Amino acid sequence: MAIRDGRRGEPAGNGPEKLLTPPGKAAAYTVPRPPGPPWRGAADIGACHRLLASVDRDAAACARHLPPSLRDAAALLHLALLGARAIASDATLPLDARVTALRGYHEWILWGPPRASRGSAGAGRGPSSRLLSRFGPVAASLRRLEPGLATVVAGAARRSGCGAAELLAHGAEPVASVADFNRWCHFTGGAEVTALSQMLAVTGLEAAWFASAHAVADEAGLFLRKIESIRAVAEDLRRAGGPRVSWPEAVWGRAFGAPQSMLEPSRRADAVACLNEMATDGLTHIPACLSFLEGLSRADTFAAVAAPMVAALAGYVDAYGDGRVFEGGAAARPRPGLVARALSEVASYVDCLCWFVALLEALALKVAEAQAGGADPCADAAATTVAAMLTLCRKKLAAEEEWEDTEVPGVTCRCW
Repeated sequence: MAIRDGRRGEPAGNGPEKLLTPPGKAAAYTVPRPPGPPWRGAADIGACHRLLASVDRDAAACARHLPPSLRDAAALLHLALLGARAIASDATLPLDARVTALRGYHEWILWGPPRASRGSAGAGRGPSSRLLSRFGPVAASLRRLEPGLATVVAGAARRSGCGAAELLAHGAEPVASVADFNRWCHFTGGAEVTALSQMLAVTGLEAAWFASAHAVADEAGLFLRKIESIRAVAEDLRRAGGPRVSWPEAVWGRAFGAPQSMLEPSRRADAVACLNEMATDGLTHIPACLSFLEGLSRADTFAAVAAPMVAALAGYVDAYGDGRVFEGGAAARPRPGLVARALSEVASYVDCLCWFVALLEALALKVAEAQAGGADPCADAAATTVAAMLTLCRKKLAAEEEWEDTEVPGVTCRCW
């Protein structure tokens, strides 16, 4: 498929935050070393990949599928952002300790927590400690990373850490509006896809356009992050140390006085209506995902980027109208093996569009059933959104090539 924006091999341009090395200047990457004990452990990229596989098997598989010049950096990026997320959500740490740790996270992730932070992040017994206690090889590998890629990872860690600290510093964790929810998802998901986009340009694997595709990449990250938030609602609301409320109050507040009430079986119909509204909002990011994927040219890069998006869309299909999401457990987990299957089968833009069409058609059937039942106040809006996304995918598929019947997970459909 032809590159639509830019040419491969062009020097990457500077994004608005100036995270990339300016063209014509020598690459330089220095992070001031804060006083304090360094992380223990030598640079061992194999240990980093094993650590990632132990906490996120799908992300590890996608990183391994990338070209060698990007494979290690992508794994380190995901681990760096997982560390920030672990600190932000660690209820065993005092709020002020989490805010302090997150604000300096992009610096001490390389060298270890400064003495002022000793006894806070990474020293307790919560999830941040369990992850960060194994960060020695990650920090050492980050310090040895190619300067342009290291700059991108540090910038993403800074945005994620400082953004999470900003949200936590307000005291109350629940987000009020959908715009606030999007901002929260940006810090926890959009920053990663934006950084990956910059890496594609820095390595020369893809067009220079990706260096400045911040808006499109951020929306693609929101698409991935929002389904995670939907799946985790039961776990978050039952969390030890107090509930974490990531769904916007503008959604659940119309039917519930407190978000924990969504877990009550007697209120399941109202909770499912909130769930469907959340899923419908996530689907609005599909055009940005397609725009991002449309610019990719390499099959290995495409599969690694597209597979999580295919799995995310399958997650929206599964979650819509399924009250078991509020029970947690297997019902809230991704389809097992779906990312691995997508990595082997989605090697082109056409492949991805076929999957999207099939999944959206399956979702359209669920929404039609909800409309016929008349109990879902979100069904009409969902039907409109799904129809628009389905029309978009079909038009893009028709513009690429006419295809015969295509079979994808459990659904046989005529893509065009």
